[in-house]
Amino acid sequence: MIHIYVCDDSIEFRRMFDQTLTKLIPIYFSKKLEYKIEDSVGNGEQLLRRMDTRPLDVVFLDIDMPEMNGFELAKQIISKNKDVLIIFVSGYDHFVYQVFEFFPFSYLRKSHILDELPLVLKRISDKFDCDNRTITVQSVSGKVKLDTRDIIYIRSDGNYYIIHTNKGTLKCRGTLNEVEELFVNFDFYRIHSAYLVNLNHIQKVDQYNVTVSNERQPIPIAQRRLSGFRNAYSEFTIRSFNL
Repeated sequence: MIHIYVCDDSIEFRRMFDQTLTKLIPIYFSKKLEYKIEDSVGNGEQLLRRMDTRPLDVVFLDIDMPEMNGFELAKQIISKNKDVLIIFVSGYDHFVYQVFEFFPFSYLRKSHILDELPLVLKRISDKFDCDNRTITVQSVSGKVKLDTRDIIYIRSDGNYYIIHTNKGTLKCRGTLNEVEELFVNFDFYRIHSAYLVNLNHIQKVDQYNVTVSNERQPIPIAQRRLSGFRNAYSEFTIRSFNL
């Protein structure tokens, strides 16, 4: 079950957006997905209280709110549950340049809701549709089916490769060269001869390293791969925002 929230201080917008979601989600979500559009909330405190007692998977989050703005609220949401999909919503285009540090799932302009929302809903559906995001690997213990969303990065280890997920590690026989093509269609990029990284889990990038979810130690970027990685990550980021 996917639990969807709308957080906006405008009652009129919440009412309109709830109606739009109710109309469009059945069209753009996979028929196999179960979802619930929860009662919308008007401020950050209400949403955080909901998170203490109820599941939250997707939130359409207004940026320009009094008392606690969307950026401040996003920080608290991430601290409670980093897996929540945050879609920033704003009536001001200039906010798009400030949202990148929060690694949101997407960004919607209120003046373009009907144009941009269908694409965002389709991406949400793809994100949660496990049949479209699973891959089977041969581990040392046998075949294992994995959700690619759970894989943070893959590390070479001689004649083996180690899959690091948000649930632990998995050792497989083979090389990164042999498995790289299996993962490129799921937004993975080989930033180093020994590392294949899931772009969805990147939290920080500099000239020499990337920092990914659940890892304190940064992963090195091979300088000969830096230009290609920057292009791939830029395209991934732009595609994520659907602008």
